[in-house]
Amino acid sequence: MLVKILGIDQSTKKTGYSIWEDYDLIDYGTFTSNLHSVSRRIKQMRDKIEGIIKEHSIDYVIVENVQQQQNPQTVIMLSKLLGAIEVMLLDECKEYEIVNANTWRSTLGIKGKNRNEQKNNSRGYVQEKFNVNVEEDVAEAICIGEYGRKQQEKRHTW
Repeated sequence: MLVKILGIDQSTKKTGYSIWEDYDLIDYGTFTSNLHSVSRRIKQMRDKIEGIIKEHSIDYVIVENVQQQQNPQTVIMLSKLLGAIEVMLLDECKEYEIVNANTWRSTLGIKGKNRNEQKNNSRGYVQEKFNVNVEEDVAEAICIGEYGRKQQEKRHTW
């Protein structure tokens, strides 16, 4: 059974993504927005994610949940973006999962004492497993997609 998966590490300024087909990583990258208005950046990111879903006929989307941040405004912006993505996925009737960072990291065995160490270890995981050297937003999107791939593989294994 061919399954197309999209892994997303979302942000209002730079969103990392990974695309998986038949459980293989086939593409990855980032979407960026330099718009001043937070609402317009959220719409732009949502539209870009929707475009990639349609372009690649994505079946399953895995999105990282909002994490505790030092700046409460950042939590609010990321929560609005996550809500916009979730509504779009519901409108498109797409299967999706919102996963906590500690869940996908523990599933993949990625450890670290702090956020920076965890992000560096995510890059190391991607370098070792997929032989690609990418920036942290893309590395985390690949890891989120890898977690989603493992979840889908469990569901579709008889």
